[in-house]
Amino acid sequence: REFPEICSSLGIRRPLLVTDPGVAALPMVEDAVGSAGAAGLAVAVFADVRANPVGANVDAGVRVYRAGGHDGIIAMGGGSALDAGKVIAFMSGQSRALWDFEGVSDGCTRADPEGIAPIIAVPMLMMTDIRIPAMMTLAASGSSTLSSACQRLMPRPCAASTSITTTSASLMATSAWA
Repeated sequence: REFPEICSSLGIRRPLLVTDPGVAALPMVEDAVGSAGAAGLAVAVFADVRANPVGANVDAGVRVYRAGGHDGIIAMGGGSALDAGKVIAFMSGQSRALWDFEGVSDGCTRADPEGIAPIIAVPMLMMTDIRIPAMMTLAASGSSTLSSACQRLMPRPCAASTSITTTSASLMATSAWA
């Protein structure tokens, strides 16, 4: 129910909701898309995010983002979905290759700041202190990773609700003991 208001505050009319296949199957995603659609937002869901996302996940997400004419990201889920959503937002308007931005100290200085889409984070993490860093991390082939810090990757704002936390906890408990 919060998405239309948050999207409006950021000027987002066509958000891409980035998540993983497990979260995409939950009723809360359908509810979020439905409430946003009822408010006139054209929301699409991108759920091709694996655990420990890789460049191919981001490339596919950027293609969906651009092809759909999206203007913002809603990243919903655990760390993998949040990281993938941040990197898709970061890459949505860049002309350089993803791996050109690798490097914690200077990755963001190489980016076109106007080419970074606004991002809303909906963390579904089981912890009491949820902090979403201004950092993007992806696995590469082998054991290397892309890691880069950029203040523009800090989600604005971060939405969290007790219904999401409660649902996540009950689902985790169910799957852990099933």
